[in-house]
Amino acid sequence: MDKKPTSLSSKTSNPFLPPFVDDVYVTEISQTHRLILNKFSVAKNHVLVVTKGFERNSEPLNADDIFASAKVMFALNGFAFYNCGSEAGASVTHKHLQVIPIEEFRNQVMFDEFEKIVELSGDEIAEYPSFKFRHCLLKLPSFDHRDTFESFSEAIFIRYKKMLSWLGNEDHKKSYNLIFTENWMFIALRDRETALNFLNINATGYLGRSFDNIV
Repeated sequence: MDKKPTSLSSKTSNPFLPPFVDDVYVTEISQTHRLILNKFSVAKNHVLVVTKGFERNSEPLNADDIFASAKVMFALNGFAFYNCGSEAGASVTHKHLQVIPIEEFRNQVMFDEFEKIVELSGDEIAEYPSFKFRHCLLKLPSFDHRDTFESFSEAIFIRYKKMLSWLGNEDHKKSYNLIFTENWMFIALRDRETALNFLNINATGYLGRSFDNIV
């Protein structure tokens, strides 16, 4: 297996900027983002939503990031996630979100568990009782297909900022993992990349699955 690239920022060494190799390029999503295949895919249709210009993967998400990833998420019936910062398991410095079809995780109980929590909590920020680390969950507004992705992504963006504020991370000094589906968003703060001093954990770890190959 090829070794994952790390800490890439220059155009000559950055696999998330053209010219692309190995047929990873898929399409342009918007004026700000493009879609590429994950060369180190861990699931069928595991894709990356990358910024067209270099932005650091430690930077906060903006409405354009959420708009682009939400479009892909709905197209794949998937979930999107963001490993923000090195302590969150991000090995590539170019800003990118990832999308994986939910069917790849159907045997993972945490989707159902999170659904139950947010349904009981309504519009209030909630926590998962078994998690002893700093995190939160929030129900997302229902997407009416008569709405635009712009309005839906703006609603998600507002809730994203609300959750960071609730966690005391509005200054964005701490790394974190973020996951969102069409129904809920989850954020967990990170102080270190590993659990038990040896297990690398990124966003998918909170769904009961850990992959070293997820960038």
